[in-house]
Amino acid sequence: MGNAAAVQGVAESSRRRLLLQQYNRKPDALLSHSLLRAFQQRQLQSQPQSSGTSDAPHSTPFLALDEIHDVLLHDFGVQCTLAELPVVLRHLGCRLIEAPTSTKDASPSGEVYSIQELVAYTAPRRVLRQVKRPLVCPNGSKFSLESVTIWQAAKMGNLHVLEAICIHFSDAYFALDDFDNSPLYYASLCGREAIVDFVMRAYGHEHREVPSDELLRCVTNALNPHIRALLQKKLTLEEVLEAKKQTIESSEDEGGGAEGDGAWFGLLAGDDDEYEE
Repeated sequence: MGNAAAVQGVAESSRRRLLLQQYNRKPDALLSHSLLRAFQQRQLQSQPQSSGTSDAPHSTPFLALDEIHDVLLHDFGVQCTLAELPVVLRHLGCRLIEAPTSTKDASPSGEVYSIQELVAYTAPRRVLRQVKRPLVCPNGSKFSLESVTIWQAAKMGNLHVLEAICIHFSDAYFALDDFDNSPLYYASLCGREAIVDFVMRAYGHEHREVPSDELLRCVTNALNPHIRALLQKKLTLEEVLEAKKQTIESSEDEGGGAEGDGAWFGLLAGDDDEYEE
């Protein structure tokens, strides 16, 4: 559990299971709201009922580690051990806090964590994106022209629409859709060299770098080596287009044009020629 990728994997898989479970149980209620209510109720139950002096109220919502684990396990079915939970909580940004002495004494582990970061992690992706990547422009619904969104334009290679949207919204070129995908990702996946080049140059004009995780994802899922070379700045757009042209011409010379392409895919009758003898 010490590996950051492994911790993120545990957190993401648990989040997906919780979302599905919440949808099956209460489709009209947000998971983050249900989780917050459960934590608040447990916090009230855990407060000392003495008539004497009480601890001063704390500005940060908090709960003992054992209580957090109990709520997640019994109320939401999260299969995470008590030993693993602190690692996940710290990965999500939850902080060890100086809670009232009575709360610490009631917890076998003696550890108390803030809970708002955990609740925020279970919020809808639009809310979560603003927490994790605040530079992402929140006007995703407006990123369209003639009923074509910027992400659809990236998929189709419609440079005219993409440029027009970016004129009105200067940050649109790196906005994420509901699936957490960017125009650069879709352009890379669909092999749209001109779109990839436009977005890469847009980053350069703004003196920004493509986030390393975003670049790695685009390179990994790029349709062909030409797109990867463009993403890695090994070739310019002109060099990529020229290389593609040479590849096409070479294929036509060797395979005889359209018939060669069909035979390569094994779809034409020409595939049976070798068996005619």
